[in-house]
Parts: sequence; structure tokens; C-alpha cells
Amino acid sequence: MPLRPATRRERRVLFGVLGALAVAVVAIVVAIVVTSGSSSAGCISVTGTYSTGGATLRACGADARRFCRQEAARGDALARQVQAQCRRAGYARSG
Repeated sequence: MPLRPATRRERRVLFGVLGALAVAVVAIVVAIVVTSGSSSAGCISVTGTYSTGGATLRACGADARRFCRQEAARGDALARQVQAQCRRAGYARSG
């Protein structure tokens, strides 16, 4: 059974839906990039992904120093992300 050509109205609706979808995808990507992985002065913030989901780990001041010391002893991927944020925030690997 051959398909019939789409009408002008059907094409407009299709392009409208595709345009809205493209805008939504761009907005989601921008929101993720802007909000993840940034650390403010004296604070560390790392987004960890796990097989069951994810979480943002955030600590400031003395809690951040303690967290950085704890993560310096580990060598997994999340610990390396934390260590990078610790260096950016000015916390030495040893605390």
C-alpha cells in the first residue's frame, strides 16, 4: 500500500513539532551543562552517576576539607572527579 504525499498542513505541523523538540533538547542540554560540575568558592560539587541513578555531592568549608581527605585515599572515577574539584577549590589532596 503506497503512502500518499503529505499535505502542506501536515508538513507544517511536522516541522512545528520537530522545531519544538529541538528547542526542548537544546534547553535540557544547556541546563545540564550550566548546573553540573561547578564549584563555588570554598565548596566542591560533583555529580556522580551510578547504575541506579545519580546524585550531586556538595560540601563546603570544613566538610569539604574532610571530604577531600577521604576521597584522596580512593582511586575510582568518582574519587578522581572529587579530587579535581578539590584542587580547583584550593584544598590540597591531603587536606
